[in-house]
Amino acid sequence: MMERGLILVIEDDEILGRSLEQRLKLEGWHVRWAKSAAEALAAIARQIPDAAICDIRLPDGDGGSLMHDIFARAGAVPTIFMTAYGGIDQAVRLLRMGARDYVTKPFELDDVVEKLAAAARGEADQ
Repeated sequence: MMERGLILVIEDDEILGRSLEQRLKLEGWHVRWAKSAAEALAAIARQIPDAAICDIRLPDGDGGSLMHDIFARAGAVPTIFMTAYGGIDQAVRLLRMGARDYVTKPFELDDVVEKLAAAARGEADQ
């Protein structure tokens, strides 16, 4: 299997975070899992990921503010947002801020893995 880059998973839910981590590792990715905005910023300081998937609601902040901080520190990391509290206004706002995509929970893991792979390669979604 081809060696893949690093995906940053930013998710405070244990079950979903572990599922994403395990599936991405099976696909050959290196994974760093952050359970808060603070952990995500610390991870970015150590290594800039090839792509990130981020919950919009985090225990210590929101995904939009976190994305702004990440972009300021590391450049435009391809970021896919996920939320159980999706709204079209929020999705449009995040996309205008530079988010790559937006998925509503629950989602198909296969679809998200494909979106992350395309984002990490710098490709448009199919």
